[in-house]
Amino acid sequence: MMRATLVCLLALVSTARPFSALAQELSGLDRSRGHTMLRQARSDLERLYYDTAFHGVDLDSVFAEAERRTDGARSNSELFAAIAAAMSALDDSHTWFVPPRRAGRIQYGWSLQMIGDDCYVVAVKPESDAAAKHVEVADLVHAVEGIRPTRDNFWKLQFALYAVSPRATTRLTLENADGVQDVSVETYVVPEVRVQNLSGSDGGAGIWDLLIEMENLERDTRDRYAVVADSVFVWQMTGFGTDNRAIDDMIRRARPYPALVLDLRDNHGAAVSGLERLVSQFFDSVVVLDTLRTRKQRKPEIVKPQGNPYRGRLVVLVNSESASAAEMFARIVQLHGRGIVVGDRTAGMVTQARFVSHEISAGKVVAYATEVTVADVVMSDGRRLEGAGVVPDTAVVPRGTDLRAGRDPTLAHAIALLGGSLSAEQAGRLFPRRSWQ
Repeated sequence: MMRATLVCLLALVSTARPFSALAQELSGLDRSRGHTMLRQARSDLERLYYDTAFHGVDLDSVFAEAERRTDGARSNSELFAAIAAAMSALDDSHTWFVPPRRAGRIQYGWSLQMIGDDCYVVAVKPESDAAAKHVEVADLVHAVEGIRPTRDNFWKLQFALYAVSPRATTRLTLENADGVQDVSVETYVVPEVRVQNLSGSDGGAGIWDLLIEMENLERDTRDRYAVVADSVFVWQMTGFGTDNRAIDDMIRRARPYPALVLDLRDNHGAAVSGLERLVSQFFDSVVVLDTLRTRKQRKPEIVKPQGNPYRGRLVVLVNSESASAAEMFARIVQLHGRGIVVGDRTAGMVTQARFVSHEISAGKVVAYATEVTVADVVMSDGRRLEGAGVVPDTAVVPRGTDLRAGRDPTLAHAIALLGGSLSAEQAGRLFPRRSWQ
């Protein structure tokens, strides 16, 4: 997996054609800043990473190689890629280098997602070059710049494309009804003034938030709900925040109904306190969430029930973008037999991290950051979800024809399990999933 990380970050940079709108000639000052960022990234790793043995990775050789690449970098993209590759050598889902933001908003015009072991186009921006070149929702993606998207490298590909090495054109190898073809898609850049400020949360959602922002898709962060057949409460939960009133409010709304579908698809987790609150509202006895492994200790995390928890039947929906706290909740439901998990295997990105912001003020203020895993997570069965994810009890994923028609067979199946009836077409109209800003 480490090899895939480095390939994704470096191969894309080596073939990138820079944007004229964002192109910057690499100055001596830029290179000096790069070395400062690299040293700070290593310092953050050595100071914070939970495993002081770094999984056997030789940091001296990794960062020596990064120093050489920084010395030879011809652009900021190559410089940032050298630092990002060094941080990625640990192959840890919550350990990243977050480079300074670009002076523009990148719009590729297409969005991808892993479904099962395949990658699909799941959104195309109207009037974009992608739309003009007939890139369509449900196209099967064989390669991005010659690199085949897989479960192991997908988010590294996204990170390289949006944060490390944004591209003027991107070559997509797509399969649709017309066969397999290469399409070279132009990227749009909207110049804008950005506040040089990077921030994240100890819950480890910092990098996810940045990628979503960079992807430029509008995702409604509000929880939504609906009632089906007067008996099934459907709750689309978009994230785990620190304000538990939203969770309490949804449980209050759901309590009169005998069955509940909790939709955690595309939920990237975040605050641990939100996970604790959610668990407390579905179990009427003490639950061991996990054991946290930090540098200094192994600490079980225990949650007690809150007042009057929801006792109805439960189905949890997950997909490849269900991560962190969302994955943990689904696995807890499985381990305790509290409900049924339906959908696709989850992201396998389950650790706790700290997002550390930095600034360099020489010449101008340049903001960058690192995200570093500070605790490993071991579930109550002794297994880790990191790199593995949660395998649903029942695998139900949309096919290409479903994506094209806007059908949601996963939600329709969940409602049927609970005695309701909703067609895949109706389920697809219940909650719009994503749109362009």
